[in-house]
Amino acid sequence: MGSGVSISGCQSFSAVQVTNITNRITPERKEQRKSRDPACHVPSSKEKSPEEGGIPLLIKEAVQYLSTFGLKHTGLFRVTSSLKKVTALKEKYDGGESVDLTQDGDIDTVASLLKLCLKELPEGVIPESTQSSFIIVYKDYRLDEEECSKHLKKLIEDLSRTHFTVLHYLCTFFIRVASYSEINKMTLENLSIVLGPSFFRVPFSPNIQEAQNLCNDLLLYILRNFQKLTADRAQQENIEQVQMYFP
Repeated sequence: MGSGVSISGCQSFSAVQVTNITNRITPERKEQRKSRDPACHVPSSKEKSPEEGGIPLLIKEAVQYLSTFGLKHTGLFRVTSSLKKVTALKEKYDGGESVDLTQDGDIDTVASLLKLCLKELPEGVIPESTQSSFIIVYKDYRLDEEECSKHLKKLIEDLSRTHFTVLHYLCTFFIRVASYSEINKMTLENLSIVLGPSFFRVPFSPNIQEAQNLCNDLLLYILRNFQKLTADRAQQENIEQVQMYFP
């Protein structure tokens, strides 16, 4: 990955709309990864989770750090940090080293690290095995909110416990970020555009931008209807609300 030159993405954060966001931090190739479990590993339903609820340590610590220091940061997740800083932090986590984000990171670096981690999850936030089902449901029913919510709710409830917990954890946090949008300029719409490529893995094709836009819209729908789509499963899993997760 390249050396660190900060990305200039903060020309006008007074504008609420975000367009043509490109994730400039790409995951290292699989053949370059070391044999140890990466910091962004989410255990499958057959594995014993090393983390409470199956949330990887990197995700948990990044979210807690950003909840403490980043909610009022203009352009959170929109401004990309230097690749050098993000890579250094990622290597520390992957190497099992102790990381103190208050000393080793900054808001934009930690936000960029979290986006990278989500892209590196072996099965994705929305597992690749079920991603097509999510997309088909949204395409077929997006004009009928009742039907769309019913079918997406079923797909979400069918996720493994660990995948549901991670999805619930992240969406709860992103909704909290958007609650500060008057300050940070990151509405749910903007967050969906910036984070869509981290939630959904769109294969390269001549229509890749159209496919990515559809996935971004799907993420926005999930965030807007989060309570309706997840409340029953969250109650079943005994997952509490924001107080359980964040400072």
